[in-house]
Amino acid sequence: CDIKLTYIGARGRTEISRLILTKGGVEFNDIRLNGEEFGQVKPLLPYGSVPILEFKGEVICESMAIAKFLAEECGLAGKNNLEGAQACEIALALNGILDAIYGVMFAKEAERPANLKKLLGETLPLKLGQLETRLTQRGGQFFAGNTVTWADLMLVVMTDNLKSPVLGASGALDKFPRLSGLYERVSSLPNIKAWKGSRPVDPMMKN
Repeated sequence: CDIKLTYIGARGRTEISRLILTKGGVEFNDIRLNGEEFGQVKPLLPYGSVPILEFKGEVICESMAIAKFLAEECGLAGKNNLEGAQACEIALALNGILDAIYGVMFAKEAERPANLKKLLGETLPLKLGQLETRLTQRGGQFFAGNTVTWADLMLVVMTDNLKSPVLGASGALDKFPRLSGLYERVSSLPNIKAWKGSRPVDPMMKN
């Protein structure tokens, strides 16, 4: 296989790239390292971190650079430069929410309650409201243009992370009908539905 994605045994920063390849119908090797394996390869990695993408003999690092590249390869980056910028804007905004989510999930026990309170009480209502407005401004169906892009797939990744039992935020989209509708439509696409039904269980998600 010409495409290999290497990460740890979780969805995390690589799930967006997995969804892009899945939506594009592209075969890839989904390599998931355990802690010992990661420790062995860490010194060999360009930045000492995963994910990495091996694409036709070349190695690309950094999760969002990988995702953007794959979106362009799979025709999921928008039909022109403007749509490309719109999709990238949303993907980066959603990645910012993921940063806040991971800031709770991987926080020290003593810090987690305060981080969770800020996430649920401030960050999510503000950021999801902004994204609902952005989606409405662009017609309400998709974040960029009139078809699915990696921005819409990023919404699926972010929303699925909200279902972690650590957060208790599975209903966070309920007050945002356009976001909720988009999430349901994209999750119901045949390739995406099949992937979500068969992917390995994430130890942080329990689903």
